[in-house]
Amino acid sequence: VINWIIASIAIAGGADPEFAPLAIYVFGPFTVVGYAVAHLGWRIVRSRAARPGAVLRVTVPVLTVLSFVPDSVLLATGFIPDSSLVAVAALALMHLVVVAVVVFVSRRVAPVR
Repeated sequence: VINWIIASIAIAGGADPEFAPLAIYVFGPFTVVGYAVAHLGWRIVRSRAARPGAVLRVTVPVLTVLSFVPDSVLLATGFIPDSSLVAVAALALMHLVVVAVVVFVSRRVAPVR
């Protein structure tokens, strides 16, 4: 829902409505799969690392920054039609939403010692 709001605000703020990644049928599955993979990774680190808290304190920020690489490439090259700064910023913000939700939920469902 939050990512839908972000996409709607981006379109209202000047992003082209034809920019496919801001369509719910595109970002919806990416949001769900991204959440599922990140939560699974959290649980794997939690169960296998000797110091899972320390590992997650490094991996979560590093992977978050790495998730901006495709956005940066898109901004620089425009390889998806109708891309713009507003549209790409919305995608980057969507990544942060997924990270925040994963951390919030995972800390409660699979707390780290």
